[in-house]
Amino acid sequence: MIAGMTKKPSANVWRVFSFTCDKIKHMIKSPKVKKSVFWITQGIVIAVFLMEGITKIFGLDFQIQNFIRWGYPSWFVYIIGFIETLSAILLLTKYRNIAVTSLLTVMAGAIFTHVSNGEPQMMGLAILMILFLIISSRIKRAAQ
Repeated sequence: MIAGMTKKPSANVWRVFSFTCDKIKHMIKSPKVKKSVFWITQGIVIAVFLMEGITKIFGLDFQIQNFIRWGYPSWFVYIIGFIETLSAILLLTKYRNIAVTSLLTVMAGAIFTHVSNGEPQMMGLAILMILFLIISSRIKRAAQ
């Protein structure tokens, strides 16, 4: 045990923790914070899917080799690339819901592919993109 520490947190620690949680709850209700979180998550999602989609559309060798290694035909990389790129662009339009649905479907397929090929460490980006899509969609829906 470290000197000066007790087994139970002091009342001051709980007060600070409670105060911090209350501040965070208040900040999340703020329209400015919601708008900022929306555009940050939206911007990250758009950037990632544009980069991933374009590398697939241009048929970069590593993308094609990955798809072949996973058991997909080489032409499938172009379809996924097109869906990712188009959906990233559509996130900025009135067709946002279609884009979100398409990207969630592609990410579900990515997770399935990585799990079935024994690459669970590769699921991090897919899970993060799903989380960002859900967060931005909930904020957008709440704003309407």
